[in-house]
Amino acid sequence: MPRAIGEVLAGLAADRTRILVVALGVTWGTLGLTLLLATGVAMHAATDETIEVGGADLLRFWSGTTSRPHAGLPAGRRISFEVDDAELVRAAVPELRAASLEYQAGSVQARVAGRAPTNLRVHGVGSEFSRLRGFVPEPDPEHGRVLNERDVREHRRVAFVGRTVLRRLFGDVPIEDVVGSRFELRGQAFTVVGVRDARPPLGNYSGRDEDKLLIPETTWRDLFGARSAVYLIAGLHGRELAEAAKARVRAVLGARRGFDAEDTDALGCVDKTVIDAEVRGITVGVLALTGIVGVLGLLVALVGVGNAMFVMVDERRREFALLVALGARPATILRQRIVEALAITLLGGAAGIAVAGMLLFGIRQIPIGDEGRAYLGYPELSWSVALGTAVALGVAGGLAGYWPARRAAAVDPVEVLRDE
Repeated sequence: MPRAIGEVLAGLAADRTRILVVALGVTWGTLGLTLLLATGVAMHAATDETIEVGGADLLRFWSGTTSRPHAGLPAGRRISFEVDDAELVRAAVPELRAASLEYQAGSVQARVAGRAPTNLRVHGVGSEFSRLRGFVPEPDPEHGRVLNERDVREHRRVAFVGRTVLRRLFGDVPIEDVVGSRFELRGQAFTVVGVRDARPPLGNYSGRDEDKLLIPETTWRDLFGARSAVYLIAGLHGRELAEAAKARVRAVLGARRGFDAEDTDALGCVDKTVIDAEVRGITVGVLALTGIVGVLGLLVALVGVGNAMFVMVDERRREFALLVALGARPATILRQRIVEALAITLLGGAAGIAVAGMLLFGIRQIPIGDEGRAYLGYPELSWSVALGTAVALGVAGGLAGYWPARRAAAVDPVEVLRDE
């Protein structure tokens, strides 16, 4: 075995200039494949996480206006959500795992003692809202919490705030110091119980989540007096249940409010399962495209390996003929030529992977912000990417060397020596 390896290395060293140029081509192809695969994999993983951050398998209903007469009632009537609608649909629609109303009020003055007042958007939500939307406190549950059932039941004056709200109220202070702090909202004292983490979600609506201040829905009604909610947020047991759930919710509320269950203008709905599926499809397509482009680039480089091997075989035909005449088996010549092609490929591939690792490290240091990272992720030379690239190199290198190797093994010593 050591002797065979030595023969292979000696054969490559004899034509090192050509081999170096071909190996550099493989390095470039491998670099492109690795960078594209790492970027595609990171984008796919980051987008999946961003989808979960915004809440998975959600339906967001909003109240609208009837577009057709129903049961003797005219078209053009305004449909509103009432206080117990979330409990009603949760109990009547088996496809739902949870539901929450969401109230909204804009430009509400809030202030902290010793600081200038600021206007905020205030949202009144149920106890299941944070779980539905995937809200978690930052930096961890030990330093804050989301709104819970007791907050709603007892009409507590507590708030869960976004990071922008935090800065506007308290300035640049550590989150740990803000939790438990008090501020005034319409002259009423409120306590901050948690700060939403900084991860950007997919599917912001009515402004960014970091700009929102959440209070219990019961407290919101006490504070503002209004009883009609803007949205009904519903979570599904599974994304495949979306259509059935939408039909049942419209039927339940239609029977109660007096509108046709098929009147989508009366009760609109944003189906996040559809949006999530479309986004996932795009990222899968991008991942597939980057892989295809990377593989094609590597194949171009490997064509160079094959051409170089053909030239080397032609130049060494006399050597191969003498080896066969002296008793060398064609299988041995075939194997050595394939090993030569693999050595060129793996040499260039190892250099390409190493350079890609350094470039990916540099890419991860680029400050593109939380929103950029939410969709681009952190490309890295993971084991899966490295293994995939290595397998592609091995297979392609073997194929690039096989046909020249067959030509070398099929040399007829009598014919070659006669020509010489």
